Amino acid sequence: MDVLIRKAKKKDVDEVYNVLLEMIKSEDASSKRVSQFLMDSRKKRSDFQDSAKQELIREFRERNSTYLVAELNDKIIGYIRGNIIQNKDPFFQVTKIGYLNALAVLKNHSGKGIASKLNKSLEKWFKENECSQIHLEVFENNPATKIYEKWGYKTFNRKMGKKI
Repeated sequence: MDVLIRKAKKKDVDEVYNVLLEMIKSEDASSKRVSQFLMDSRKKRSDFQDSAKQELIREFRERNSTYLVAELNDKIIGYIRGNIIQNKDPFFQVTKIGYLNALAVLKNHSGKGIASKLNKSLEKWFKENECSQIHLEVFENNPATKIYEKWGYKTFNRKMGKKI
């Protein structure tokens, strides 16, 4: 299985969108297990398809960001998105932090090392851009947590919310 990892192009938007839809279903399942509050915050807009595709195209071009796709037999089967933020904390040294914003692989291709290949390519990009750390956020109970832990990620903060 020869999977190609490459930068996303505008022509990829429809295939990336289909992978995104599968990831959203998985995240919705995780959100349901956590709370109705999360589900309420994830209600889709009436123009979801158009707005999502426009956002994907914007993300493909975003500065200090990369959007990589995994391609097999000319079909996109996964993607990863990362961006770099300059940490300008007034109390600590200025550092570049890489953020893993999104990672998705089609379910029928999971468990084949594709996510790991995408992650390695993103980590290489972060290193080339002098990032000192990589951060990510993941819903509690999301099965992806296990792979992030396998890759060396540790929980150091907890994002919380409540409905008012």
